[in-house]
Amino acid sequence: MPHLSHVPGVLSTGDVLQWMAANSTRRLDVIAQYWQLLASPDDPRSGDYGYTQDQMHKFGAHQGASVYQALDDA
Repeated sequence: MPHLSHVPGVLSTGDVLQWMAANSTRRLDVIAQYWQLLASPDDPRSGDYGYTQDQMHKFGAHQGASVYQALDDA
């Protein structure tokens, strides 16, 4: 949520999920509803349709892509 201020010393949800994925040793179970980790601003079926790349970055879309990659790597 871009309108929330960062709290120094507190990890973001994206940072924690990436850490958990990178440090899992045997199994990683994820339950999530309504996640869209990979932005699709060019797809009219997407909730982020029509936004610019700059806007997507401000929204934190790059964090979703990083979480997706960390989960895929795990």
